[in-house]
Amino acid sequence: QAVATILGRLYYENGGHSKWLATVIQVVGFPVLLPYYLLSIKTHTTTTQRDGKTSSLRNRVLVYVVLGLLVGANCYLYSIGLLYLPVSTFSLICASQLAFN
Repeated sequence: QAVATILGRLYYENGGHSKWLATVIQVVGFPVLLPYYLLSIKTHTTTTQRDGKTSSLRNRVLVYVVLGLLVGANCYLYSIGLLYLPVSTFSLICASQLAFN
């Protein structure tokens, strides 16, 4: 995260103006998780709840979409903060997340 902060600041100082590009860069590594996800589908064909009903694909997709939107909003706010705050202040704020998490 420290290197990403410095590279993000470098992007903005060298004329970068796109908050969306900085947002997308933060989550661009998600395709690395796709093989694991596909492997887990093959090993676990159905997920059952306590009452014996299987979880529907619709519910899973809804959860993934909501979580994706939340992560996207988080990354967008991260990019806006990096654009307007000095690196030292932004790094202190990001480091304080450890105490709260």
